[in-house]
Amino acid sequence: MRPAAEHRETNHTGRGVLLLLGGVVMGAAVGLLTAPHSGERTRRRIVRKAEDVKDLATNLYANLAESVEGLRRGVTRQFEAGKKYIDQKR
Repeated sequence: MRPAAEHRETNHTGRGVLLLLGGVVMGAAVGLLTAPHSGERTRRRIVRKAEDVKDLATNLYANLAESVEGLRRGVTRQFEAGKKYIDQKR
């Protein structure tokens, strides 16, 4: 079995999602601030976009929490199976 240090699996999906989300927010902000609309209308659009981003972040967090919980359950099952195997071999 390899030492734990050799199992460096990195998941860049979360980082990519955050970068994408940041790019969307920055693009939306620049687009809204440079648009030829009244200040009130621009502010309403900014608030609407911020609410959309908040909803997106909430959904991403919920999906991440669900994935982490699934991983935790899987690790727990594997740990219990290993423990049972060791107990049987004794």
